[in-house]
Amino acid sequence: CSAVPTLGPKLMPDRTRSGGVSATDMDTAVSDELQAKAQLQEALEQLLAIMERYTNLEAFLTDMALEPPNTAIGSTLSTEPTPKDRLVLSTVHSAKGLEWHTVFIIWALDGRFPSAQSLYKEEDLEEELRLMYVAATRAQENLYFTYPGQIYDRSVGVMLNRPSRFIDMLSEDIIEQQSAESII
Repeated sequence: CSAVPTLGPKLMPDRTRSGGVSATDMDTAVSDELQAKAQLQEALEQLLAIMERYTNLEAFLTDMALEPPNTAIGSTLSTEPTPKDRLVLSTVHSAKGLEWHTVFIIWALDGRFPSAQSLYKEEDLEEELRLMYVAATRAQENLYFTYPGQIYDRSVGVMLNRPSRFIDMLSEDIIEQQSAESII
C-alpha cells in the first residue's frame, strides 16, 4: 500500500463549484505545496549554516534564546555580516566577541544596569559588572554611557536617578561628562 500525500487545509482546492476539482485548482495547490516545501528546505539549510558556528548544543540554544536570528533579506534569514553603514542594536549577551566603531550603553542607571535585583547579592553584582565590561569593550573608538536624569521604576516602586555605580569606577581622566542641555 503506497501513501498518498495530502494537502494542508490552506492548499485544498475549492470543491464548492459543480463538477469537482478543476485541473487548474489542482495544479495551483500542488505548486503551492512544492513552493512551501522548498521554503522549508531553505530555512532548514539556513538553520544548519547557523548551527555550524557552534561546538555544542547548549551554547547554540542559549544564543538563540537570548537573541534569535532576525535579520532577513526578502523572506530568508541572513547569515552574512551587517554592512558597516548600518545601525546595529544588540543585547550585551549577543555582543560578545563583536566590535563596533561606536557603542552606546543605554540605561546605565543604578537599578537598571546594574539591575535592581542584582544589588542584593555580591555574585549577581559581579556578573553585572562583567556584562558592563563586555559591553564597554565592544567599542573600538567611541564609548557612550547614557541614562535618564530621573525615571520612576514601577517594578520596584522607586525613583531612579543615580548613574550606574560602574561608571563611578572609571578614572576621571578617561571620561567626559555631558548633559543633554550641553549637547543641544
